Amino acid sequence: MIHPKAEQLLQAQLRYILAHVQDEQTMSDEVNTLVAHLSEKPVEQLITLEHLQTLLNKQVLDYPVQAHLTEQIVSQIQFALTHASNDSNDSNDSNDSIKIADLIPVDSVETVAQYLSSQKNHREAFIHRIFSNPAYAQMLSQTISHAINDYMENNVIAKKMPGMGSLMKMGKSVLEKATDSNLDSALQGYLNKNINNLIAVSEKMANRHLNDQQVYQLIKQGWQSVAQQPVSMVNNYVDNDGLTNGAQVISRTWDSLRSSDYIRTQVNDGIAHWYSQNKQHTLGKILRDVNVDAALIEQELKLAIMPVVRQLVEEGYVAKRVEARLRDFYQSSEVAAIFAE
Repeated sequence: MIHPKAEQLLQAQLRYILAHVQDEQTMSDEVNTLVAHLSEKPVEQLITLEHLQTLLNKQVLDYPVQAHLTEQIVSQIQFALTHASNDSNDSNDSNDSIKIADLIPVDSVETVAQYLSSQKNHREAFIHRIFSNPAYAQMLSQTISHAINDYMENNVIAKKMPGMGSLMKMGKSVLEKATDSNLDSALQGYLNKNINNLIAVSEKMANRHLNDQQVYQLIKQGWQSVAQQPVSMVNNYVDNDGLTNGAQVISRTWDSLRSSDYIRTQVNDGIAHWYSQNKQHTLGKILRDVNVDAALIEQELKLAIMPVVRQLVEEGYVAKRVEARLRDFYQSSEVAAIFAE
């Protein structure tokens, strides 16, 4: 049984706490004081490397991406792609009226074009990988064979000159009898023997044509072809099924990666690298690096936190929880002994 004086103190203390919790200036002073105090502390005094690694491993790697979260991300992307106007009734802000050039600075395109066009070694290595692929050799061989056969059977000269078609067919027949083989097979055999030389010539021509200036012009021309297109053109290449399937593939891939020792090592080593560089920096500096300062915290306190606190007070939630804690205190044997004196 709580002492009558203790009950009076409890109720007075409860009224005092509720009044100050709702006072914006009091809460602002307390938060600012706490932030200022913590901001002066170096990171290593607030959290250890091991604790940080454990925390991020648990939150990032130990748990799979929830299906509902994936659905929400896909839904937001779909909404952004199809939404006529982002939080505005002005048709000038719609996906149909905003051009890609309005979103991407010209100097950024220029920088990308200059960089990609200057990567001669990487470009030639990429071209070589394509031309040296066996699938390319087979495709090129079949294409040349088909083109020669098509020319012999359907060329314009043979159609315009009487008797020329018959003459070419006769020549083909004579050649096949003389070589005792089918012309198509013989041609394909020749191409198979000489395809590597043809590929080498093709590769040289590709490198000669795709020089730095030509690649630069191709990129700039590509940009000019899409710069004046509306943002809504993306819908021509991205549909709902594609987004959903893509999100599922990414989710499955991440589930596989996050359980691998390689990714866990990379995450832990990355955290350790960051920690070694920042452990002596204050929390205030770390927060400023992500554009969080005392003014922002105070602003959010007023705009977001205080309205929620006031609502909880009005609903009686705060009074109920604070009173429960205070009643436990005043019912303790230590407090009962004080009132018994």
